[in-house]
Amino acid sequence: MFGAGTKRALLGFDRAGACNDGFNGRVCEENRAMGMECEDGSCSNKTLQMRAFIKTEVRRCATKGKGLGLFAMERGRAGDMVEEMVGYVLKGETAMTLVDAMAPGEPNYICRLPGGLAIDATKMGNRSRHLNHSCAPNAHLQPVLVCGELRIGVVLDRGV
Repeated sequence: MFGAGTKRALLGFDRAGACNDGFNGRVCEENRAMGMECEDGSCSNKTLQMRAFIKTEVRRCATKGKGLGLFAMERGRAGDMVEEMVGYVLKGETAMTLVDAMAPGEPNYICRLPGGLAIDATKMGNRSRHLNHSCAPNAHLQPVLVCGELRIGVVLDRGV
């Protein structure tokens, strides 16, 4: 299995995340600056499309009563993508209705987004649903336009 650094090198990224394929460099940098991934088959600006994420693992949190969490299994730098946030897209009021209907202690896999939307990964999701709230977060949600479709990446704010 490749680590993210290996995938990024194979895809033509330098460590700063700049396109170094020598073909679409300028267009690629403009797309990246606008939160878009390139569609060109030869371009390296395809982190979500190629799933070039840092290696992670779902495991039980050390803090009692916190359940499962997503943990980095390799070093990552600020700007590295951890995972794609996947689930059903809901309007905020629908998400709150679902949360209110949950039994006490029932796992909540709903992530609120800016703009009154939420992602519910309860029935359809991936390992990103195990990202936990933190008072000192080390990542943020980054909207990315991929082939005309809006997707949400989880991006590191600092090294881990």
